[in-house]
Amino acid sequence: MNFLPSIFDSVLPMALFGLAVFLLVTGFKLYQPMLVGWFGELVIKGELSSLDANQYIQFHDVLLPIDGETTQIDHVLIVGDTCFVIETKAYAGWIYGKAHDKTWLQTFNKRAKFPFQNPIRQNHKHILAIKSCLKDLKVHGIVVFTRGKLKSPRIDGVLYAKELKQYILKQDVDKSFNNKSALQALQNVMITDKADHKAHVLRLQKKHGGRWRTPVAKTFILASIVMFIIASNIHVSKSSHEVKQAYAPERIQAQFHAAVPTQVSQRVQQVATKKSVPLAAPVVKGFAKGKVMLAAGNDYKMIRVGQTTHDGWTLQASENNTAMFTHISGQKVKVSLRGVEK
Repeated sequence: MNFLPSIFDSVLPMALFGLAVFLLVTGFKLYQPMLVGWFGELVIKGELSSLDANQYIQFHDVLLPIDGETTQIDHVLIVGDTCFVIETKAYAGWIYGKAHDKTWLQTFNKRAKFPFQNPIRQNHKHILAIKSCLKDLKVHGIVVFTRGKLKSPRIDGVLYAKELKQYILKQDVDKSFNNKSALQALQNVMITDKADHKAHVLRLQKKHGGRWRTPVAKTFILASIVMFIIASNIHVSKSSHEVKQAYAPERIQAQFHAAVPTQVSQRVQQVATKKSVPLAAPVVKGFAKGKVMLAAGNDYKMIRVGQTTHDGWTLQASENNTAMFTHISGQKVKVSLRGVEK
């Protein structure tokens, strides 16, 4: 049963990593609608940024009071005597819907169909909120899809993101109109307190049943980070332990003895038990820089300084046609072409 701890040690980090990945992916999937919506609003900001900022006054993420509640408008664009109220949608797939339908339909195939509120009707509430404070301006509603494909007959004011700029430029706008008072009126009623924005989001989440999504997503992502840290620490600790074990003196010694040829080991045992057993010194046949040529039976073998022969002799130095050898038993000899030197 000793194999169980080793299996547990190897499986635990993998299991924690797998769980961390699952929690991270799930957390980001829960965040996906918010992330996609945020990205869609960035796309529209990019489209509007190329307009002349001195004439086209832009407001983003506008929160206004209406009928005792609040309503959030993605983008408000004021130029001359006209105010454009822009609702952004980042739905993918095929989009079906008519101007007066209560709901529109998002489809990905014949089976995956998801109804959503008619964005024109949704934007109508935004238009009413704008009209209540900008009585001197014409208010024009626009719905922009940053993704997806509109499959129903096109409706005026329902656009793709790439069409937005040209659509605005084609509108009949009196740019000479003095709208300073309108701008001031809008800024006076805009709600800028972050706490009010948060309360608005929570109210919508409670109304549409998604209040749990954000805290659960945050919990999953945080838990995945903790899992990654724990799994990494276990892996590092295990690796450190293995390194220490691998380099332990007793293991190194055992590995050294395991690597020594059998005949050398037997010779060492003979030397250890019988001090009188003579050791055959290496027979040198030639010298080179840092190398020595030895006779090996009927053949020759070249070894470098630091290398060991099959019978346990290690070449320590080679200078002035003389080689210094040390045997694993501890005996040392000096050998030249003439043989062992005294």
